Amino acid sequence: MIPSASQAFPMFGQHVVFVPLVASPQPLLTNAQASLPHNPAAQPLQATRSGARRAAPLADATAPRRQALCLAEHLEEPMHRNALSGCSGRSQYRIGAASEALPSLLTGRLWHEAGNTRGATCTRQSKFLPEHQVAIAMPGTVQGSKQCRVTAENILHLSRDRDGCHVAQAAFEEAANDETRNILVQGLKGHIYEVAQCPHGNHVLQKYVTTMRPSACTFIVDEFIARGAEGVCKVARHKYASRIIQRLLEHLTPTQVAALVEPLLIDAAALMQQRYGTYVLQHIVEFGTEAQKQRVVVTMRAHMHELCVNNDACMVLGKAFEQLNAHLRAALLQAILQHRGAVVAMAFMRRGHVALISALEDATEAHFEEACFQLEEQSVALRSMRYGRVVQNWIQERKNP
Repeated sequence: MIPSASQAFPMFGQHVVFVPLVASPQPLLTNAQASLPHNPAAQPLQATRSGARRAAPLADATAPRRQALCLAEHLEEPMHRNALSGCSGRSQYRIGAASEALPSLLTGRLWHEAGNTRGATCTRQSKFLPEHQVAIAMPGTVQGSKQCRVTAENILHLSRDRDGCHVAQAAFEEAANDETRNILVQGLKGHIYEVAQCPHGNHVLQKYVTTMRPSACTFIVDEFIARGAEGVCKVARHKYASRIIQRLLEHLTPTQVAALVEPLLIDAAALMQQRYGTYVLQHIVEFGTEAQKQRVVVTMRAHMHELCVNNDACMVLGKAFEQLNAHLRAALLQAILQHRGAVVAMAFMRRGHVALISALEDATEAHFEEACFQLEEQSVALRSMRYGRVVQNWIQERKNP
């Protein structure tokens, strides 16, 4: 008979739940057990490679990550992985259902090691032992959609986990008010630079920026700026951290992000040609001030011989022709036409031909004729290339509507 939460762990009260798990070849050490006072007689047994049983030491209270992963430690043993692969019986468990009651730091690794993916149906059950009941203590103030309590104390660990980041995002989205969100984010302060570069944590930061008022997000800008100009540019080049700058540019006022944008404008020519930096520059072109946009145009005109042959930079050019005013667009197109071969080079490229068509859509008659003249000189080469044919067909439709 399974005892109630209050009977098993009276000190946790209603914050303790029991969840059935796939059977394992040994009793599992839980967070609730790890939180109890030290009791040698109550220590769970742990299997060794030789098959002998020994008392497993309780997790160190100063190592929360270790405590969180102790549930899955038994899967490290090859003999235990083999035991889990047995299919005697057919008691099904939904991984999603287990995740609803288990913190993701516990569930993600366990189900991954068992050969399942999140949301799939698990039919594997050990044929050696009956199923166990696992007690998980979940104190907190905000309850996410996965029924895991999220607090300022555990949000950093949840944010770094593949499944836990979804719980943290749900907590920000479903919080009753901004005051609650502000309490939760205290657990991330001082770690913004690292969390932004995490493949999971960056989603939590993005959710916070999109759900909070702009004035509550300035500490993120401050932590980036504290890393200096080199650190800011490193963030802009990072696969995940660059997304945080994009969200900040979208949701914060130009004044709030001015200090963050400044080092990016200084290094704009290099960032445009970088795989992830190009998206940051596109956001500056779209959401920046007129002065910032003019500085981007000045940089592009000075480095046009490099930008027009780079696919990533052509994405910034394309955004500029979509977002800038007529005067700045004309200045950019003039700079492209002045570099012989630039128009043809753009017509050959996947991103370049899109930017070129955007530039010619509302070009002056003189600029349009000059571009057609330069393209005609390489008409044979253009016809042999996929994107070149697209440009030629578009010009023909423009001339003969």
